[in-house]
Amino acid sequence: MIFDTTNVDLHDARQYSKQVLAAFSGTILAISDGMTFAWTSPMTLYLISEESHIKTTKEAVEWLETAFLVGCLSGIPLTLYSVDKFGRKRSLVFVSLMMLFGWLLIGFANQMIYLFLARVLAGIASNMVYVVCPMYMSELSDENIRGLLSGIMMVMDHAGSLLVYSLGTRTPYYVSPLLGCSIVMFQIIIFSFMPDSPFYLVSINQLQKAKEALIYFKPYKCPDNEIKTIQQMLHNEQSERRSALDIFRSKTNRKVLTIITFLNLSPQLLGYSVIVMNLHVILEAAGSIYINSYNAGIISGVIMLVATIICSVSVDKFGRRILIMVSSIISGLCVLALAVYFNFKFADFNTEAISWIPIVSVIIFCLFFKIGIGIIPMIVNAEIAPSSIRAVSVTYGDGLKIFGSIISIQIYQFVTKAAGLFVPFYIYSCWAFILALYTFLYIPETKGHSLEEIQRILQNDGNNQHIQE
Repeated sequence: MIFDTTNVDLHDARQYSKQVLAAFSGTILAISDGMTFAWTSPMTLYLISEESHIKTTKEAVEWLETAFLVGCLSGIPLTLYSVDKFGRKRSLVFVSLMMLFGWLLIGFANQMIYLFLARVLAGIASNMVYVVCPMYMSELSDENIRGLLSGIMMVMDHAGSLLVYSLGTRTPYYVSPLLGCSIVMFQIIIFSFMPDSPFYLVSINQLQKAKEALIYFKPYKCPDNEIKTIQQMLHNEQSERRSALDIFRSKTNRKVLTIITFLNLSPQLLGYSVIVMNLHVILEAAGSIYINSYNAGIISGVIMLVATIICSVSVDKFGRRILIMVSSIISGLCVLALAVYFNFKFADFNTEAISWIPIVSVIIFCLFFKIGIGIIPMIVNAEIAPSSIRAVSVTYGDGLKIFGSIISIQIYQFVTKAAGLFVPFYIYSCWAFILALYTFLYIPETKGHSLEEIQRILQNDGNNQHIQE
């Protein structure tokens, strides 16, 4: 029977309680990650002001975002090595210590070089968070609540961004790094008592620890049977592995990588980074006088946080496919509305009477983007990848997000200068509708299926994407 998160009896809540506790304790650092990602937004104005304790220029401050992306890219090899060499738990503890050091650098920085180093560390840590956390969640959680637990990380992440948006311009410089350090230290203390992933423990033949972890996380299941199931999965995948080129030679692996490629490029190619990073520019270009950039940031942050919570509690009720399709179509319509509006404005039509369209479109976009395509790819990445390539696949998906963000921003900057602001939004809307069609045709439903069942669906050449039970 599929677990319904809207109708949970007391027995269900108790049997999943240890998994929920692990999900919360293992993703507290995502609050810090969200804070570091959004930190430059409110801090840019401070750093370039006369009140800043660090003397710098606007151009130098703008490079702090690039430093973050450099960290994300350079962290990929470290993530790949750490997650399988040291395990999920120790990797998360390590990344927590890295975040702590980064916040200390920001708090005590008196020169820009320390801020650049902190941003690179934040990027490396962010890459590891978005790879290790989903793997840990998917491997310890019951298939009936896997989507819910995986979504907790994004809730934490957006809560962190909202914290910075709300406090960054209203509090002294040291408040954000002090809060960041406190959050990370709390994560280290609480998470240290959690077992490692049972899947990882079986893979390194620590069967007694795996059994103890399974008894802790899933007391309602026989640990010996669970270990046998995991061993069989590992055996099947290892028997198919021939060489380093196995990731490409296996038909299932190619299918997995194709889905991961499409799902992880799409959020950025829908224009998400462009809209979030240029919200005030877009609204000012639209001629909107209804809201300032500070309030727009707060509203957008609140909406994305609420939408992420909605997605987390509904992904195991409605499934991954339907949420991606609805999210893609409505997000695409919102971006299309922006394109049409700016097209009219470019053609010198009087748009004053409809100047509310950009604000409404952006708000609805933030809501429906996060309900589906903004969070589900992270969940699906960890679900569909075989254990033999899971670390590679999830890291690959994370790298694609960075690459897609760069492409999206370049499209926005170059095409806007060459043809007008409306053209990039037409491109983004087209991609949204393509994603909806691709999801309908090729992406399988993983709701309610164990990791072993998902692999059987992917290996089956039949059309299994509509299977729900």
